[in-house]
Amino acid sequence: MTYTARTAFGDFDQALALEPGRYERARRRHRQITAALKNVGLIESSCLQGSFARKTRIAPLDDIGMVMVFHRRFARLVKRPGGAADAMAMLCDTVTEAFPGSRFGDEDRTSRALQVTFADLDVTFGLTPALADPRCTDLLTANWERDSWERSTVRTLNRVIGRHDHATDGRFVHQVRMLKALRGGHPVLRETGGLLWEALAYEAVSGPRQHTDAVAGTLAHAAQAVTGPVMDPTGSQDLTADWTEAERAARAEVLAALAAQAAEARRREQAGDHTGAIGLWHGVFGAPFPTVADARRAETAGGTGHRATRRRSVPIPRARSFSPFLGRPVTWSVFAGTTRSL
Repeated sequence: MTYTARTAFGDFDQALALEPGRYERARRRHRQITAALKNVGLIESSCLQGSFARKTRIAPLDDIGMVMVFHRRFARLVKRPGGAADAMAMLCDTVTEAFPGSRFGDEDRTSRALQVTFADLDVTFGLTPALADPRCTDLLTANWERDSWERSTVRTLNRVIGRHDHATDGRFVHQVRMLKALRGGHPVLRETGGLLWEALAYEAVSGPRQHTDAVAGTLAHAAQAVTGPVMDPTGSQDLTADWTEAERAARAEVLAALAAQAAEARRREQAGDHTGAIGLWHGVFGAPFPTVADARRAETAGGTGHRATRRRSVPIPRARSFSPFLGRPVTWSVFAGTTRSL
């Protein structure tokens, strides 16, 4: 049977998908962390953030972001000097007690998230303290280095992407993964953020479209879009604000070349030249997109497709048992009316 460009895209999609076992274990730990912190009265809820939350994450899965929405009785942390660091300390202490053997890392810690690993799971969790913003539906997240609480649109972003994916019959997130994957084969694009590609696809793809069409359309849009500001899907942040003019010009040039290559691949596919189309698409994406040789082997074997090589899972370095918040003298009674202290 003929190995078509669409078949190649299907195999490519499978190669980028998260490993089912690791995905399920990570989801389970997310629920366990949420339950443990709710049971002691520290948080009211939590939500996932980042590409894992929006289902645009590419394998291997090595880290997950969670926003921990503190109970409303801790609202005074926003006005209290050192409140952001106090929130981080509470989070650190509670996780330590709830999950013996959990370890905190200093090498990758950020100003907003507590990095924690667990003895039975090779995925790092970044836990961000947050409080509900009484002025709107957004959240205020802690930045302990600045001793501030900053507005976050994480919940809005998750909803916007979820609705957009539904409007494309669930194809959008798969197409974003593909677009994010092409960064690895092009040094000029390698440092571009994943959310940028979601924003570009969000603007270019507005309904159910075949992967070949959606990717080609997004690349054509991106070549023009990156010459100016590119707002995130909530419209609150320019994702290219820190680009230099030289970076902007270089990335626009590479994207224009990729868009032309994708357009030619589409023309060859429509003309029935699937081998030529696959070769061009492999040039756009690189590994793990199938090669022409893969296509020929599949046809010779009489199969309907080739399973593109899955990216190998990369072991996560175990974090050292360190945190600037362990042992921080913060008393819950100051905030929660209890006698429990950190």
